[in-house]
Amino acid sequence: HFTQAAIAGSGKTLELLGNDQKNKEIAVLVRGQLCTALSRVLLHGFKSFKLIGRYHIWDFVQHACEATHERVKRGGGGYTPAEKSLTATVVEVNSTGLEGPAANPNI
Repeated sequence: HFTQAAIAGSGKTLELLGNDQKNKEIAVLVRGQLCTALSRVLLHGFKSFKLIGRYHIWDFVQHACEATHERVKRGGGGYTPAEKSLTATVVEVNSTGLEGPAANPNI
């Protein structure tokens, strides 16, 4: 996708190609396909994978969501579409019920 910026005369910049509010293609790729795929991976137990020592990759994802909530609460603007998508995915993964990763005592 981003290689389009290197094509002479295309008039496309990396900034434009990466802006999901101005470029529908990247919005579909990231918020549609990537977030959906990431949600499926996390729902199938990736949440229990240890990233570094005692930290899980899910700790990082949740911290990012909490930091975003705090920024918005302090008046730092609203949520971007990507932040809304990430927040919705975190809520979905954390509310998978007693059988899901949210109830796993090992994570």
